[in-house]
Amino acid sequence: RPSKTVLRLVNPLTQAERWKFEFPLGTFVSLLDGEELLIVSREGKAERIEIVTGHRSMLATLPTNALSGHRDHKYALTDGDKIYFVANKLDTERHIHHFGETLQSIPAHGSVSAWNRSDGGLIWSRELQHQNLIVERFRSLPVLLFVSRSSEQKRRKGKIHHAMMSVQAIHKESGTVLHDSTNPNAQSGFHSLELNPNEPSIELKSYSLRVKLRPRDHSATQTAPDATPSPDNN
Repeated sequence: RPSKTVLRLVNPLTQAERWKFEFPLGTFVSLLDGEELLIVSREGKAERIEIVTGHRSMLATLPTNALSGHRDHKYALTDGDKIYFVANKLDTERHIHHFGETLQSIPAHGSVSAWNRSDGGLIWSRELQHQNLIVERFRSLPVLLFVSRSSEQKRRKGKIHHAMMSVQAIHKESGTVLHDSTNPNAQSGFHSLELNPNEPSIELKSYSLRVKLRPRDHSATQTAPDATPSPDNN
């Protein structure tokens, strides 16, 4: 039975080993952008490895609560300037059903953390519940955009179903929640994401609903990272 995780880069023609690293069993390993690997241990120690050279760059250790408890699935993403790590915990809610999105997304029910690529510093880390992180156009978006749909069954006089939709936007630079709304809605999910940098706005579209996020004060968004977008539902 293996007792450690081993990473090796081998020339397929000559079988020459270019580099080799060993990590404790259970260490998370993921491709970032095809050129680097993100490594995160169970204790939250993190680093990135350049695949071609094997060069290792240490990242700040994650806070204890970012990996505490049972963390089910983990994901790594990058937008070039920052590296993001999602560690999901087991969902124990049985009476509420949560749905995935039509847009390309990953589940986010646990912690989301962000490192600065240039110096490896941890910029922010926060907990989220029952969200889907939209990864479509991920590099271009100025925010982490989350969309969630859920259906809750309650027994009163018979069975009653409550369908809800949640939209949340977190600023990439600061981790500040810029928008967080939950409303009754039974639509089937968004199928289109449009980014309009000139307006500026982010627009989500379904067959029966449009949700537009835009800064309250355009001039303020150029200097204040915590300017709050407002929804525009039509």
